[in-house]
Amino acid sequence: MRLTFIIVISLLLAVFPGYAGNDLPGWSLKSIGDIDNHPSLVHFSWETQRPPYTNLDKIALHRLVQVENIVLNKKIIFMLPGTWNAGGWSRITDPAVNTMIFLANNGFDVYTLDYRSKNIPDMDNDQFDQYGIDISVTTTWTYGVFRDDIKACVDLIKKLTNGHKIFMSGFSRGTNLLYYYASKYPDDLRGMVVLDYFIKDNPPIGTPLDEATYRMAIDLFKEKLLVDPVSADAVPWLIPPAFYLDDVTYSNWKLAGCLPFARSMVGGPLPADYEEISDYVADSAYHIWDVFGLGEGALSNYDDDQIDREVLITVLNEFNRYYPNIQGLEDTQLQAWDDVPYFDYDDNDIYLPAIAFVTSYIGCPYGSCQFDILPNMTRSSDVTVKWLTGYGHIDVLFGKNSLTDVKQPLLQWLNDHLPAGSASAPVSIRDIEQAAKSIVLQLVSRHL
Repeated sequence: MRLTFIIVISLLLAVFPGYAGNDLPGWSLKSIGDIDNHPSLVHFSWETQRPPYTNLDKIALHRLVQVENIVLNKKIIFMLPGTWNAGGWSRITDPAVNTMIFLANNGFDVYTLDYRSKNIPDMDNDQFDQYGIDISVTTTWTYGVFRDDIKACVDLIKKLTNGHKIFMSGFSRGTNLLYYYASKYPDDLRGMVVLDYFIKDNPPIGTPLDEATYRMAIDLFKEKLLVDPVSADAVPWLIPPAFYLDDVTYSNWKLAGCLPFARSMVGGPLPADYEEISDYVADSAYHIWDVFGLGEGALSNYDDDQIDREVLITVLNEFNRYYPNIQGLEDTQLQAWDDVPYFDYDDNDIYLPAIAFVTSYIGCPYGSCQFDILPNMTRSSDVTVKWLTGYGHIDVLFGKNSLTDVKQPLLQWLNDHLPAGSASAPVSIRDIEQAAKSIVLQLVSRHL
């Protein structure tokens, strides 16, 4: 372990004993580490069990911060990943690509979490029964359950940062959780950041069900008796990446992440037009959402050079395999009702300032988000919308042009929405070293 981190750990244990888990009920510190090529950054992670406390009911909170900003930093953002933990903690270390590293390098205390779904074993659906793995608890992982998990994380962040308000962002489906959180806990938040999802309050679509009918459908779902009217199959408990991908496609994502130069693929040889599996996977990511009517380049506009091949392969490789489909069923009613009477997700209007970065494919079809025909999801008049033409979904976070089109405008907006006097009160490395020396001397004296 580098000397810098010995110093950091010594200081934290001396000043904030909670980092060791002594003062954070239910949370345990899992790791403290550095980031390659970023000597000023430190990465912490904590873990906790959540009700009903099965082996799958665990979440983790990640913190990325400059050493000198660990104490008394009021510039805080909590970034909620999308489905399959997409856009969460990543091993990508280029600050022009990784938004968390970019913001941390610019003085922000940055957090993200691993949803419970990260604990689902990476195996085929039929293997759960084969190996006696009970995944039935995933049918209870509603938006409300995940919102409670986020609240637990926010409470920990408040404890670590002395109770300051935070910014919260959502990528893709994570924006749903952002809105549902903001509706219930507005006093925790300073502002909202939407990363490629709807900022407009769209009119209802679909069939609204009364509560009794909806509950009956959920009971059938949990018994694997709810039938998909299109496929005539039972509605699955879990959904794999990129909608209902086949297992071979997902396996090729994983293979490309491990063996990017392989000249074969899962299921047989590569198609004739491709020399390496990375070429095949990157190009297939360009086409994959066209099947669902979203158009080519919707997931990633790789063919139009919006994202680096290695970056795209890494991002796809980091996707978790599954996400709870119960939230997909909730979506059918959240979209069908203006306000679902038996959910508590959008009971209260939101009045927080917001900035949204949206693509034509997901959050801004045909540029519609630029116009005021529909109200925004927040009733605040302080709403900024950045329409990103030519971007795919993943490109918003990791694209070649995202530094100038997303990250820098986001940083400016965040800084502009900090209250006066919110500049960090950095602790100098010299001060940390002096504190650490004192701690070390005390420890040595005790053992002489």
